[in-house]
Amino acid sequence: MADNETQSEPQNEPEYLRPEDVQRIGHFGKSTFWKLIQDGQLPHVRIKTNSDGKRAIVRVSRQALDDFMKAHTVGGEQSLPSASQRLDSVR
Repeated sequence: MADNETQSEPQNEPEYLRPEDVQRIGHFGKSTFWKLIQDGQLPHVRIKTNSDGKRAIVRVSRQALDDFMKAHTVGGEQSLPSASQRLDSVR
């Protein structure tokens, strides 16, 4: 294993963001986020946390957020930083 690789983080594994991270990076509110999820406009992963399926953890990959933001950018894709760049700027 190379020095820059770790067992816990494979190189090609996408990073998944929590709803509050997506809201902060995308500059939209909680209601807008959940509407995008409910309408299927923002691809996401839903992990059920109990047997009846009523509770779930929702995560959005950085790539899905980047693709969504680029698809909804007006005035040119070049002016929009990636989710990775936006996340780094708020840390």
